[in-house]
Amino acid sequence: MTQSTTATALNADGHTSGAPSPGTDAGIVGTLRALAARAGSVLGENTRLVPILAGWVILAVIFQADTGYFLTTRNLSDLIVQSTVTGLIALGLVFVLLIGEIDLSVAANSGFSATVMGSILVVHQMNLAVAMIAAIGVGAIIGAIQGAWCNLFGIPSFVVTLGVSLVLNAGALALVPNQGQISLLGTSVLGLTDNDLTGATLYAILVVSIAAYLAFRLWLLASSRREKLETSLVKIVVLPVATFTVLGILLLIIFQRSGGLPIAVGIFFALVALASLMLRYSRIGIAMYAVGGNKAAARRSGIKVDRVRVLAFALAGALASFGGIVSAARILGVTTTLGGGSLLLDSIAAAVIGGMSLFGGHGRAAAAILGAIIVETVANGLNLMNAGPAVVYAATGGLLVLAVSIDGLVGRRNQKGARR
Repeated sequence: MTQSTTATALNADGHTSGAPSPGTDAGIVGTLRALAARAGSVLGENTRLVPILAGWVILAVIFQADTGYFLTTRNLSDLIVQSTVTGLIALGLVFVLLIGEIDLSVAANSGFSATVMGSILVVHQMNLAVAMIAAIGVGAIIGAIQGAWCNLFGIPSFVVTLGVSLVLNAGALALVPNQGQISLLGTSVLGLTDNDLTGATLYAILVVSIAAYLAFRLWLLASSRREKLETSLVKIVVLPVATFTVLGILLLIIFQRSGGLPIAVGIFFALVALASLMLRYSRIGIAMYAVGGNKAAARRSGIKVDRVRVLAFALAGALASFGGIVSAARILGVTTTLGGGSLLLDSIAAAVIGGMSLFGGHGRAAAAILGAIIVETVANGLNLMNAGPAVVYAATGGLLVLAVSIDGLVGRRNQKGARR
């Protein structure tokens, strides 16, 4: 008795003729992996930025579709300005996180230092330069003391900085007058946020920035070729400069159409650039990466781990202080709530979401900009959608947990790879 002919014939390998064979699947997977590897080789260390930028694009599309206003130049300008305070504090946290520590006092330090600035400027009637230098100096000293305290007693930094944050809150309350605020109306510090760079000045800044960055990348290429390292012109020069140029033009369009670039934002961008150069090409920057990667190995190699810790906390304190001054200028005064609320959460979230590792040894200064914009994008977009503060807090907290979880998974995978 013969069997009936089946609808699906079997090929010689025993697979149905209408279905892709495992070999075909393997070929597709292999092709995708090859493309990913090729993209990774071209992007290099910038590969980690791809999911961050993709996340922002997804958020932007969602908020634009719902509100119809999110991607306007006015809102994007406001978004960048709103990110400045969080970004400045997050930039300080970059140094601390890089060495495997944490500073929970940065928000309180920003509020206390701004109060010092306001007191010197308004109460004691001294000029702005003296007030700002004193305030930033106070913030740096507070940070340095915390780092030294951790060195001296071997106490975890989160305990020391948590205690100091409470002390700083008390100090701010003591400095603010009985009316609960120091008004900055009519003072020159408001120029940080009120005075904008426009017209030919913006074009000149863009041209000079692109030229300087091009010269820097060419210098890197020449150095790499002398040392017989990476010699790809596309990877070292063309792609970075093209990306920098496109971003610069987009920022110029945004700020030109919205009234100009606030001085505080320009200073923030410059500080991120300086921090990037310091971390990547200076001895102290290399030492910070080494300390964060393995403190014991760094100490054996001759790195002064205790000094690096003190410097990292001092930089965090100084940048937090400047962030507090910018915040005070934005709200036209110093109040007892300055540096409170969700600022600490937002700053830590910005640094971690931007790519900093809580385990130390990984990350870059640009994390401050990227993370701050992501955090403020969530807040800005949800506010445009008329969501309440509870939703904003929950969304920011969820992003932080997600970023930390991804960081933990990456860390474990790297450890497994190192063991192999």
